[in-house]
Amino acid sequence: MLAEIALKGGSSQRPRTVSQEICPVCGLPKDLCVCGELEKEQSKVIVKLETKRYGKPMTVIEGLDGKGLDLYDLTKQLKKKLACGGTVKNDSIMLQGDHRDRIREMLIEMGFKEDGIEVYRDRGKGISVPPGRLAACASWATMSSCG
Repeated sequence: MLAEIALKGGSSQRPRTVSQEICPVCGLPKDLCVCGELEKEQSKVIVKLETKRYGKPMTVIEGLDGKGLDLYDLTKQLKKKLACGGTVKNDSIMLQGDHRDRIREMLIEMGFKEDGIEVYRDRGKGISVPPGRLAACASWATMSSCG
């Protein structure tokens, strides 16, 4: 949506028109819009590792809202910094390789809240455990109840 504003410079100058894009969510001009920043602060991001075909590791970032954020631009920035391939599927970012250690710091630098990012650690045998539950899982016998 474009808004046109007529500016009057003076009596001898004719009015000029400046067109700006308006955010459909908040109604502010795009350069003043804070919807993306609010989305970053309110999102609960989950970073985990999945094993794909032929045992290849894939870092998956979930919990991002594709409406408030430009996931393609975010993916492009992450791929460039991590020097890896990746894609966006179903409002999640998939990056080739195991990048769980570096993703957290990068997302914090990009404006996401530190306590809103949860990195799951792989405990072997394909079981992914959230960080808060690691202490509760004392032995392999109890691992089935921790996942």
